[in-house]
Amino acid sequence: MPLVKYNVHGDVGFIAIDTGTRYNLVNGKFMVEFIDTLDMLNKNQQIRFITVHGARDNFGAGADINELFNATTSREHTEWFFNTMKEVYIRLMTSDKFIIGFVKGVAYGAHLELLLAMDYVIANKDAKFAAPGGRIGVFPPVLVTMGPERIGWDATRRLAFLGETLDAEEALRVGLVD
Repeated sequence: MPLVKYNVHGDVGFIAIDTGTRYNLVNGKFMVEFIDTLDMLNKNQQIRFITVHGARDNFGAGADINELFNATTSREHTEWFFNTMKEVYIRLMTSDKFIIGFVKGVAYGAHLELLLAMDYVIANKDAKFAAPGGRIGVFPPVLVTMGPERIGWDATRRLAFLGETLDAEEALRVGLVD
């Protein structure tokens, strides 16, 4: 079953994240499919916009902790996992399409970090944003490198180091949501 689904309507490519769970966890299979889908949509000259949304009740709850743990069991797997993750962000940031994230429910951890690499983010009023990995020792590398430019140092520190949760209104105020 594909974890990343897409369709095209006119000049818009729609990407739906659906990893089969309520919270759409990021894992290696998801990252490979997401990269392949972005590459395919980027090659389509008719497409001007790409939207990304969660197919279920949430945008996503971040990385699959079990896979993160397994990624540390061998150097080769660790390199593959984090190089693949890096490629996801490179594809988002270098796309010539305007990429829009639509958030309902939660955007936690790696899903929050995906939003930082998108051109525009729209959230419903009940959306929540957080990087709770710090509470269990999982450092949010993209948040601490890209966050200060997009949302400022204060919001980055609150998310990355204190594990605070932002509601949609606060996310709009700090610039995470447009």
